[in-house]
Amino acid sequence: MRTDRCDRDHQGHNRLKGNNLRALSHEDLAATVETIRAFSDANLNVAKAAERMHVHPNTVRYRLEHIATRAGQDPRTFTGLVELLCIIEITDNDQQA
Repeated sequence: MRTDRCDRDHQGHNRLKGNNLRALSHEDLAATVETIRAFSDANLNVAKAAERMHVHPNTVRYRLEHIATRAGQDPRTFTGLVELLCIIEITDNDQQA
């Protein structure tokens, strides 16, 4: 998902809140990215995200709460989810470059 906000903030992505994702271990980061993408793909529906991830819905709820606490952005809100998706995309692009 690429948004104008991602394009606009790419030049100064350090301004984006949520760069705390870089401090996560590789395992935690992988689970975080999987959860954020599944939740987004499921249109913010916990049950559908859980089904796609093959976990219990409470696991998704726990992960979303954990992400909000550690990343500084709440993926359960539209703004927080967009910010986190931008950070993931920018980070992915930086690693590929």
